[in-house]
Amino acid sequence: MTTTPTTERMDARIRASFVGIAIVGAAFSVAAACMWSYKAGWSVAAGAAVAALNVYAIARIVSALVPADDAARPQSRMAWALLAVLKLLALFSIVALLIGSGLVSPPAMVGGFATLPFGIAIAQLVSDRSART
Repeated sequence: MTTTPTTERMDARIRASFVGIAIVGAAFSVAAACMWSYKAGWSVAAGAAVAALNVYAIARIVSALVPADDAARPQSRMAWALLAVLKLLALFSIVALLIGSGLVSPPAMVGGFATLPFGIAIAQLVSDRSART
């Protein structure tokens, strides 16, 4: 069994999920652009990017709150909770800005958000399960 260094912040399964979301998002974007329009493809890509960045931000926040080992220095839970609220406000602001400015089509952007469960499911199927004890 190999140990991961304490500087590594994210679990391999989280990284695989992040990559899975990006790959599924790219595939959905190309499909939307080919089947409907370039704006639909761009909207799906924007939704997938927001979903992937959201997973990345959540993973960073959770990894800071839950130390990998007992020797890790304690984190300020209140500061990280505040950061989580700010992340949520930033997420809503980005989505409102993209939709409000007309840069994206809302139904197609929701299609981009749909890459989240597909990407996570695919990543969990192909990720290394040997790290579990």
